Amino acid sequence: MPENAKPKVFLSATTRDLGSYRLRARGVFDRLGIEPIEQDGFRTRDATITQKLQRLIDTCDAVVHIVGKAFGWESDQIGRDGSYRSYTQFERDYAIRKGKP
Repeated sequence: MPENAKPKVFLSATTRDLGSYRLRARGVFDRLGIEPIEQDGFRTRDATITQKLQRLIDTCDAVVHIVGKAFGWESDQIGRDGSYRSYTQFERDYAIRKGKP
């Protein structure tokens, strides 16, 4: 990381039940001098949602995954057990595969 660069953390949570918590976490990270990165509000014209998420997570130093009860939007990814994964679950799985703390 360049000397003056802020560390980046990807905030992962379902919007329906945890959007307010993600917003609160974003404020905490801002105050700590850590740049929070979220999935909200990007366009998918030049890539799939999973490709966009991969790119965002790849640029981050860590991932914070806030877990609740909502499943979230279903992605095109299939888990090892054959079940479909939500985009939020995909974010978690991808972060683990990439070795993100």
